[in-house]
Amino acid sequence: MGSSTQVALFVAPLLVFVALLFGNPMDLAFTAFEVAAVALGVGVVTVISLESPSLLGEAFQRAGILRGSAAKDPLQREIAEYLGLSAPGEVLVAPVRLHDQVVNLLCIWTGAGERFPDDALQTLMELVQGAAAAYRALAERTKRQQ
Repeated sequence: MGSSTQVALFVAPLLVFVALLFGNPMDLAFTAFEVAAVALGVGVVTVISLESPSLLGEAFQRAGILRGSAAKDPLQREIAEYLGLSAPGEVLVAPVRLHDQVVNLLCIWTGAGERFPDDALQTLMELVQGAAAAYRALAERTKRQQ
């Protein structure tokens, strides 16, 4: 069973019961507006990612760190706009892998018109290795608790 299925079958119902303990009942009946908002968000990201290849998509497929211009990546521009930030200059994207599967993507930006220093790739690789070690430790701890 995949992790998203586990969350759907365990964590969401658990939150309903925890909310009851705190005297703030919560149900899983969403309004039409909430469902439409989530659907719209998924649709926007899908359309943007299908328009042209993004650095995030490429990094997900590759084993190494990608370095690229955010100006050529519509998804990076959209993320910056959503966060209310100016468009980034350069982007580094690195996949974090656990058992040969990508479990996360680390993405860092420079400011507009700026570039990363030469040692940025090495620093990001160290961060990726640390994140992968943390995921491995978490997976081992979870396995022992089962």
